[in-house]
Amino acid sequence: ASASNSTLILIDGHRFPLSGINHTLADPNILAPLALERVEVLADGASSVYGSDAVAGVINFITRRRFNGVQVRAQTSQADGYQTYGAGIVAGKTWDNGSVLGAFGYSDRDGLLSYKRDITRRDRRAIGGSNLASFFCSPATIQVGSGNIIPSPYNGAGVANAAANSLCDYSGVADLIPSEKRYNGMFKVTQEVGDNLTLSGDVVYSDRKNLSRDSRGTIQATIFGAGNATAVTNGQVNPFFQAPAGSTATSESIRFDANELFGPGAQTESGEETGYVHGSAEYKLNENWRATLGGTYGFNNSFTYQTGTINSSAALLALNGTTNGGGNLTTPSINGTNIIVTQRLDASNALDVFNTGSANRTSAATRARILDNAVSNKARQTLKDVTFKIDGDLFEGPAGAIKSAFGAEYVAYTLAQDVVRPNNTGPASTGSSALHLDYDRNVKSAY
Repeated sequence: ASASNSTLILIDGHRFPLSGINHTLADPNILAPLALERVEVLADGASSVYGSDAVAGVINFITRRRFNGVQVRAQTSQADGYQTYGAGIVAGKTWDNGSVLGAFGYSDRDGLLSYKRDITRRDRRAIGGSNLASFFCSPATIQVGSGNIIPSPYNGAGVANAAANSLCDYSGVADLIPSEKRYNGMFKVTQEVGDNLTLSGDVVYSDRKNLSRDSRGTIQATIFGAGNATAVTNGQVNPFFQAPAGSTATSESIRFDANELFGPGAQTESGEETGYVHGSAEYKLNENWRATLGGTYGFNNSFTYQTGTINSSAALLALNGTTNGGGNLTTPSINGTNIIVTQRLDASNALDVFNTGSANRTSAATRARILDNAVSNKARQTLKDVTFKIDGDLFEGPAGAIKSAFGAEYVAYTLAQDVVRPNNTGPASTGSSALHLDYDRNVKSAY
């Protein structure tokens, strides 16, 4: 889960494609579990042998080499609000001068909502902690100037740091663990050709899909009432403005959580497709020396697609007629540009944060604009790796053979990213930015 790539992850002693969008890391879960024979861990730094990505050590996942027969495995587990399923099969055949093996794995995991676990609630006083709930509520809380934050239903002047039962916690609507489905498979073959040459190859493919239920989001903004002359002139009066009881305020800061208004539906879809082909040829030069040539080509396609969370700029436009929280008509919507977006408010385009359920007066069109907030991230990574090695015994020493090895390696990585996201000018369908980035890294080494 870290951004570190200082531990080198190998499969059968060779590199395989990196994965991810924000962090490019090797994911050994692409292997079907029944294909795995053992794991070797080199806990010390090994950068002098393996390169700069092995500063913290090396983990080598070694798959079955010679397997006869068929093995099938299935399992399921269940907990409160959570269930998993898994199945796999491996089949293999060996003969005097070769072998073949195939393995397939499937796993399915439910998503786990936060409210299913008491320990994840923000009010942790029952387990000896603090109340970390917030003033982002529905109906919204109100603050006039630098005064006290007044909780709904606004039936008094409020008190500093409002009573604990006035704080709100909507964290339970989001997943602690996303749901996941994964398919993965491996096929490998080894064949001796004559007395000196051994050929081997393997193919690995994995496809993973995740779905995470998200919070709709929160918003904080200054809104204006009909008594505010400047707001009337500029068309910034929110027709649903509600001042605290007994107050003559014509502007106030609101803190609003959108989960109750919009209900469930925010989510993040993510996943990755990974595959590689590896081949090697080993030739015995004599009884003591051998030459090995290997090559790997692989790819990874990763994506995330987020929908259903509130579009902050569209919500601000519906609260105070601008795309900034303070309601400033001259603040650009995009940093470094002169783009300024405003709208004159009326009942058809304003957001009502003071009423819930059927009493809420936000129009269907306004709700649709506020939820117009798709964010897409895609990445494609490739790997090309060619290795050549000659190793063998130099001579016999008092404690055994003195060995030597020399060789070379060429590794080429590529990463292409595409990001599409709202540009802070309102609904994403009418105002988004697109970004394409290309990276590549080539390493030539010899030892």
